[in-house]
Amino acid sequence: MKHLHTFSVAALALVLLGAGCNPSLTLSCDFETTWGSCIDENKTDSALLGNWTLQSQTTYAPNGTVTNPFNGRILTFTDEGSYNGYAENWEPEFVETTGYTTDGQLTSTCDAIGTGGGAWAAVPGTDAAGNSVVELRIVPEGNDATVFCSTGAEIDAVSTAASTPLGVGPAKDASTGNYVTSPTANAYVPYTYAISDDGNTLQVIQTYPADLTDQGGDVQTVFIFTR
Repeated sequence: MKHLHTFSVAALALVLLGAGCNPSLTLSCDFETTWGSCIDENKTDSALLGNWTLQSQTTYAPNGTVTNPFNGRILTFTDEGSYNGYAENWEPEFVETTGYTTDGQLTSTCDAIGTGGGAWAAVPGTDAAGNSVVELRIVPEGNDATVFCSTGAEIDAVSTAASTPLGVGPAKDASTGNYVTSPTANAYVPYTYAISDDGNTLQVIQTYPADLTDQGGDVQTVFIFTR
């Protein structure tokens, strides 16, 4: 698969969130979502704002389904005038597994730490089948998510295999709508999302189109968050 490089958020005011927006003005409701919220001229969906906890991350591919064992990271969406920011915190993530060796039972624990974030925008549109969707455009600023695993008092392994940060994957250019294979000033990572009617469940979907994979079909990763 082709993966996105980490992009700077410096150009967001012009690229994703619009130019010349005065946060002191009353913002209009440019689009009403099916879950009852408004997306305003700053591309802010008020229903996204606040904290969300990751419950599951599952990837569906032609050759099988994989569920990430990590969950619990906190995702926070904020609206700071004309800038939409998001933050991720992996500290709540913890996995414990038990196995057996010739010497008996062996328990391994893995703790995740680290933070990350960047900018976001909610943009109404349609998918390839013509269905109405809302695109979540992510421009990551980077993260330092790290996993420490041990089978005793000492750390045995260190990796970055926590739940996947937002902003990792195929990127599009905002000016053309086409996927790009190298960083551009207008690049963002596209997702679609939906929120339950009660506002307490968020589903975020990332799709790798078939022509960007080597698996003979689309690959989708579904993240489920709750409040």
